[in-house]
Amino acid sequence: MIALAAMSFPTFILFLNISIFMVSILLLTKIFPFRKRAEVKWLMVMTLSLSLISFCSLNVYIQESLIAKTIYSRARFIGLAVLGQSWFFFLILTYSRYRLFARRWVIAVCLLPAVVTIGLVLNPQWSPWLTHSYEIVRWQGALLVSFANGPWFPVHIVSANIFAFAALGFMLITIFRSSGVKRKQLIVLFLGSSLSLFIDGYSVATNSSLRWAMFSNATFLVTEVAIFYAIQKHGLLDLAPMAKNMIFHKMLDPVIILDDQHRVLDFNKAAGLAFGISEEDLSQPWRRITEFQDISVSGSLWDWNYCSPTGERRSYQIHVVDLDPRRMAAGRVMFFRDVTDQKEVEQRLNSDLDFKARLLSVIAHDFSAIIQTQSSLSSHLHNEVHEELRPHVGALTSISFASQDLMTNILRWARAQERKLVPLWRPFEINTLIKEVVNNLEAALALKGLKINFFSENYPLIIDGDSVMIESVLRNLLTNSMRASLSGTIINVSLTKDESRVRVTVEDRGVGMNSRQLAVLLGESEMASSQHSSGGFGIGLMIARKFVGLHGGLLQFASEEGKGTLVTLTLPLQKPSG
Repeated sequence: MIALAAMSFPTFILFLNISIFMVSILLLTKIFPFRKRAEVKWLMVMTLSLSLISFCSLNVYIQESLIAKTIYSRARFIGLAVLGQSWFFFLILTYSRYRLFARRWVIAVCLLPAVVTIGLVLNPQWSPWLTHSYEIVRWQGALLVSFANGPWFPVHIVSANIFAFAALGFMLITIFRSSGVKRKQLIVLFLGSSLSLFIDGYSVATNSSLRWAMFSNATFLVTEVAIFYAIQKHGLLDLAPMAKNMIFHKMLDPVIILDDQHRVLDFNKAAGLAFGISEEDLSQPWRRITEFQDISVSGSLWDWNYCSPTGERRSYQIHVVDLDPRRMAAGRVMFFRDVTDQKEVEQRLNSDLDFKARLLSVIAHDFSAIIQTQSSLSSHLHNEVHEELRPHVGALTSISFASQDLMTNILRWARAQERKLVPLWRPFEINTLIKEVVNNLEAALALKGLKINFFSENYPLIIDGDSVMIESVLRNLLTNSMRASLSGTIINVSLTKDESRVRVTVEDRGVGMNSRQLAVLLGESEMASSQHSSGGFGIGLMIARKFVGLHGGLLQFASEEGKGTLVTLTLPLQKPSG
């Protein structure tokens, strides 16, 4: 610090220009791995321009002859000519998605004044159009040069400053609209670049001696340090602006960004190939937007069938996200997930499952008719045969009814598969439903010498649900209790309710289950070997659990070996929301 304070002002400016070279080397080394990115190419152009300007400024100080000083003073304008444009394009391509500034004709128009300036510098005969009348001036002990402005010089100053001030304005607006690391990056870059711009503007406007000292050139060091600091401290090159853009274009699924007028702001390569979008469509309303007028809810999923110009049909699942949820007119991003192959596989699977379900239904229906005839014949024989044969006929009758229940369950399962296991919600009176199930079991109850007592606290009681599914559940619970019950016993069925749920309990005094059987019954294996001594739950319990789960209900079991089983069915009074 003491050494810097002791420096003369010209020596200090020389020190700054030398430092620019050192920082430029570090900066170019840092950004070189990202050189394929368009924004980094502009940053490299800007860094090389700063190096050229500093190199020429040093030679203006060092060279002794007027001719040499004049050559290097004019050569500075090569770097100054492209400095503002390169800085502007770097910022725009890094922090926005304005594809307009990536078009070649736009770049050509923006660089046209710089090309003219460089041409005037390189052709000695044209140079006076830029600057002329060079003279040596002494400034604080240093020999420098002054010059007069040529006819093109105002155009050069205006074009350079337009882009420089546009860059400052863009940064200022983006700072207020952004947050987090992005805002920190922009604040650093804004402070670093504004110093040089305002010193240069002041020097040219006032024709101050600082202009001939080229002090504004030396302050470019602040801009370079700000860029390097943003890269090192805030991950300027490692953050989303570049990584997201790279991922965006490498995504296999199409993505399109639209503004509030449905104009195409950006699209990835997949969208271009899939929908025939090109650079000419940028800033233009998307031709197919009329097909998505109903897509207005951010975060929703939509199905869309698309026919390409070649006649190929594709299926897409569309996910729409608002660019700024706080502003309804900010635009949106449309993600297209190609589900064509998935739809074809699902269609084939559904076709196979539908065939298998129908085949199973036909087989079960045919067997059900045979077994029903067998059950009726067994019931008739029970009253006709000799007393000694009646236990055997009773066992045959019980097996026939069990087989009929199995076929009934298979039929219901197949029908449920055809409906995709979606309950048909509608109100029904549950007391009546329970009584109907009990009445249908009268023949089987009489053969086994059993009785069912039904008690209800509420009559009538209307609930929401699929009455066919609930009937299947109740039938399974009652037939399993009948199998487990001993002749002459009673099965108690009760119905109660609270504010939001209804409970049906089925209690028998049968053989019950031990702890191991009950544990298997309550476990994950619904088709496990959990069973009463006289029958099993099997597919019936699997169906019951599935149907109850679809209603948002619950099945609970409590049992003790030799004393019976208590089953509690809990169902909501109304269809659960969502």
